[in-house]
Amino acid sequence: MARPASRASNRGIGGWFGFSEFSKIRLTYGALIFKGMPGRLQLDLHRLLPDHASIRSRTLTKEGRISRVALQIEVADVHTVRQKAGNLVGIDRGVERLAMLSTGETVANPGFGAAAARRIGKAQRKLARAARGSRRRLKAVAHLARRRRRLANRRKSYLHQLTAAIAARFGAIASRTSR
Repeated sequence: MARPASRASNRGIGGWFGFSEFSKIRLTYGALIFKGMPGRLQLDLHRLLPDHASIRSRTLTKEGRISRVALQIEVADVHTVRQKAGNLVGIDRGVERLAMLSTGETVANPGFGAAAARRIGKAQRKLARAARGSRRRLKAVAHLARRRRRLANRRKSYLHQLTAAIAARFGAIASRTSR
């Protein structure tokens, strides 16, 4: 489940590493402790883990200068709130609008791509002018990757927030996509 490190991942283009032996890795006081290795990997948790949660998988990801650890946990006692099944909505994805709900509401396309196109284009032109193999080109590649990653993260975050809001409002959701 692990990909060996390559020169590309060391330069910040990307890379990941997963663990299949979970019993030898512990999470204690916001740090990962590896059995048989000195020291610990300090974590900045954006959310506290529930009590008595067992860690099922861990994945280390490196995107540019940022490294992340994703933990998949299992909780024995989960309290879920079920909504009424009669609360149904249909969603149709569109071209001019991002989506249209069967309630008549429309979700406008935020246009993140159009807003970022000027900056991404400028970064691409800067990369095109840089000589191959130069340090300036490596910096330009990293800058362009950051711009594209920021655009992807904005889109992903917006869609996540939108779908979470729709899921919280409605008990059942039907979707249709045109092909």
